Amino acid sequence: MRHDHNIEGRGYGLRPVADGDAAFIVELRTASPRNQHLNSVRPSVTNQLQWLRDYYLRPDDYYFVIEKISNGRAEGLIGLYNIDPSRLEAEWGRWIVSPPSLCAVESVVLILDFAFLRLGLKSVHSRTAADNSPVVSFHDNCGFRRAADCPERIFIDGCPRDGVRHECRAEEWAEIRPTLLEKAAKIADRILRHDSRR
Repeated sequence: MRHDHNIEGRGYGLRPVADGDAAFIVELRTASPRNQHLNSVRPSVTNQLQWLRDYYLRPDDYYFVIEKISNGRAEGLIGLYNIDPSRLEAEWGRWIVSPPSLCAVESVVLILDFAFLRLGLKSVHSRTAADNSPVVSFHDNCGFRRAADCPERIFIDGCPRDGVRHECRAEEWAEIRPTLLEKAAKIADRILRHDSRR
């Protein structure tokens, strides 16, 4: 959906995806070594612009560019979607980071703060291909809970694959958040020291 939510952290921020990001999205989704774990996109800015036009019409979908605050450089993408207003639940994903960006931890803090603190959701989940071991491990290390029915089947480009579903309720986020926020702050401080020496 078209929205105006800008979420600023210490080192990184989230801003709404816009038409001007189409080339960046195509490049990131086609050139990254991690794109094998996402639904493929055609290497066409025109097709991406059409996808964005469809996205703008979906009322339960927030898509963001992850930006480095010090220079405004786009370093990744993340989204919150499939929002169920009656159950106050949603899924977060479409998460892909430009290597060697350090935005991973803070981008997750920002999207979950958005879900729980701004939208007032009660629960969010993510679904990851089981063979995407770095991301599965990241979610485990963050403290997100694996669903009881894990593994589950997910579909990537229409093909079924084993998947891992991680869940987090609002009360769990209140416990997990301080540790992740501290990690994000340390990374941000390291980035700021590095940038100040350049």
